[in-house]
Amino acid sequence: MLIRYSEQRGWIFFSIAILAVSIFVYVAYCYLDPLGPRGGSWVGLAFGILGLSLMVFCGLLTPRKKLRALPLGKATFWMKGHIWFGLLTLPIILFHSGFDIGGPFTIALMVLLVICYLSGIYGLILQQFLPRLLLSSGSVEMIYERMDAVLESLAESAEALIKKCCGPLNKPLAANLSVLSGPDNGTWVILPELGVFKFGKEAGLPVPITDSGIAPRHFEIRCDKEKYEISAVEGCEVKVNDETVVNGG
Repeated sequence: MLIRYSEQRGWIFFSIAILAVSIFVYVAYCYLDPLGPRGGSWVGLAFGILGLSLMVFCGLLTPRKKLRALPLGKATFWMKGHIWFGLLTLPIILFHSGFDIGGPFTIALMVLLVICYLSGIYGLILQQFLPRLLLSSGSVEMIYERMDAVLESLAESAEALIKKCCGPLNKPLAANLSVLSGPDNGTWVILPELGVFKFGKEAGLPVPITDSGIAPRHFEIRCDKEKYEISAVEGCEVKVNDETVVNGG
């Protein structure tokens, strides 16, 4: 969440007020109590209850996100409370303990709290400039869950544009020969730029043909630098360079 003073002014002042009152109470507590600050005193317990309440409120943000249909307030409200009350947790817990870390168990808990506290501050700092950086470095922003649909739409648009400019995608761009009728309808092959191309049922020819109505060597195409000449065509309709040729035409 981006921190905008105009939108979070109330949370900022309220959090500062709680911190200021807590500091005042703690200083007075240290000055007036002859035994010094400790977690077992009534003031220490009050700080402990306040710290625990702040932690519970911050932790409720996760279930609030899961229960969006329930009338539990806006998610932005919970997020603002998570940020500003979360920043209060560490000093309040330190006031509760009188800055006495204690034994191994309390030390472990304090280390976990400090790690969680610092990681939250680090994440909050990143949120202030990282979204702007990503938005400025990319021309389009999309929701992650919608990425597959957007990419599919872009692919369809690109394919339609290519077909409009270049024709069907299943056709080779070079000169080609296509069978337009009979059992081998749809068979095509790219023609060489030089040499003789032979077409028919004869074994070993470049294009396998199964039509019983054509000869073993039905016709030949002589190629010379994009110039094609057909000879010995016997009733087979062919297509060369998108021009239809019938019976040796």
